[in-house]
Amino acid sequence: MRLSTKTRYAVRALIDLALHYKGKPVLIKDIAERQNVSTRYLENIFTVLRAGGILSSSRGLGGGFSLARDPGKIDLLRIVEMLEGSVLLVNCLEAPKECSSAGKCVTQEVWRNLNRTIRENLVHVTLKDLIQKQKKFFRKMK
Repeated sequence: MRLSTKTRYAVRALIDLALHYKGKPVLIKDIAERQNVSTRYLENIFTVLRAGGILSSSRGLGGGFSLARDPGKIDLLRIVEMLEGSVLLVNCLEAPKECSSAGKCVTQEVWRNLNRTIRENLVHVTLKDLIQKQKKFFRKMK
């Protein structure tokens, strides 16, 4: 499994949005500029995140994007699955009966355990955790 650029940009953009939110929505063009990402590309990502309930948006003067929920309740697994689909190392974990080696494959348990570990790690990292790490990083840079 390899995370796409879309997912990596999404996480960076969400951290940026949270850090620059000062009680009013943040403009996508500002996030795109700070993150060195095309505004159009970020709009596509934000459309998915808004549909998934992570972001909210408002139009017009003073419009922009904000988090739709508390960053402590947004875990990386949710973001990854929203943008990548189900986190699966091998297809047979999702549909074991469709595997030609079902019942006689000694590696399936290895893949299942590894997949579980990845999912557990992603679900235990929240956007709040990443925001706090980013703030610490900024403080060290000063």
